[in-house]
Amino acid sequence: MDITKPCRDLNELLPEVKKGAILFLEECKRQGLNILITETYRPQARQDWLYEQGRTRAGRKVTWTKKSKHTSRRAFDICKNVRGKEYDNSDGFFKRCADIAVSMGFTAGYYWDKQDMPHIQLDTGNHIKVQANNKGSEYMKEKVKVTFEGKTVEVECINDNGHRYLPVQAFWNFGYNVCGNEKEVVIK
Repeated sequence: MDITKPCRDLNELLPEVKKGAILFLEECKRQGLNILITETYRPQARQDWLYEQGRTRAGRKVTWTKKSKHTSRRAFDICKNVRGKEYDNSDGFFKRCADIAVSMGFTAGYYWDKQDMPHIQLDTGNHIKVQANNKGSEYMKEKVKVTFEGKTVEVECINDNGHRYLPVQAFWNFGYNVCGNEKEVVIK
């Protein structure tokens, strides 16, 4: 991989981040925001190379850290897809994009103290939210087949970066009684 060229391939992102990025692009389009993804995954060598710019190599500084969510496949950068106005925010473009991203569970660099308007990331432990019938948000879910004690059932789980989490209620499908409250759960 040429460290001087950005990767724009959504397939290089973690699965949940990729799904979220696609939903983000769809929502931006629905709201009339013409978006271009400018970068997704960055190998550490590229991150180091970008960090050197404006420090040990000529050019303006383009990053403030050597530890970016791009290197863990949890971030992407965007711009306005209008030639010559890619980073023009006079119309509030980046704030609107940031608000959409935040509503979905992403963190937007637009709101950082060291503002990074084009940057969007999914922090570890966060989940992508999708709108459900205009009644608020719910986390990205998927159906999976689970086999437990010789019985296989299809259950809905939360997908976090390829790790699937079963809700406790899924054990009902296996004939267990589930009861409790927010602090304690009993499975019998």
